[in-house]
Amino acid sequence: MDGTVPHWFDFVSPDSYVAQDRTALLRRAGRDVVDLPLLTRPEAGRYGAPARLRAGHAYRRVTAAAREAGLPLRWPARVPDPRLAHAAAEVVRDEEPEAHADLVAAVFQAHFAHGHDIGDLGVLQACATRVGLHPVVLAPLAAGARVVDEHLRAARALARTYEVTVAPTWLIDGHLVSGLQPRGSFASLAR
Repeated sequence: MDGTVPHWFDFVSPDSYVAQDRTALLRRAGRDVVDLPLLTRPEAGRYGAPARLRAGHAYRRVTAAAREAGLPLRWPARVPDPRLAHAAAEVVRDEEPEAHADLVAAVFQAHFAHGHDIGDLGVLQACATRVGLHPVVLAPLAAGARVVDEHLRAARALARTYEVTVAPTWLIDGHLVSGLQPRGSFASLAR
């Protein structure tokens, strides 16, 4: 991808949620970041799954990073199926590209700040409304799983091409940067 920075994320990944801050650093540095979906919890399935025990160093690290980035973090009790949310973002990228980044932020906030089920079309339509879109823009997703999978197919193929398996991951100047990097070191990458 020419001078752009592909950024793979997953709506149910707390590291991806906090990585919005790192992506914002890239955008403020004048980089053209393209957000791409990556499913990291396929075991959640179409109905979601209970959240894992939230204890230990990894959760303290993410909680501290969210606080540093100024992002509210309320650990959801369930991990929803993110496919519909990712497809919604892809529909918006196709139909209203200028609203894509705002919708991604609204969906992250719905899940990690408010604990809403982002696998629910009504929640996603509310996110669309919150960023100034008419909820009818997401109407194609009501057709079911086949339509959702069609919207995610190209992003999956691109992730396979670059062997991306971790969210978040950025491809910066030909180098993959995976995982939630410390803010300070990421700021130097952005420059």
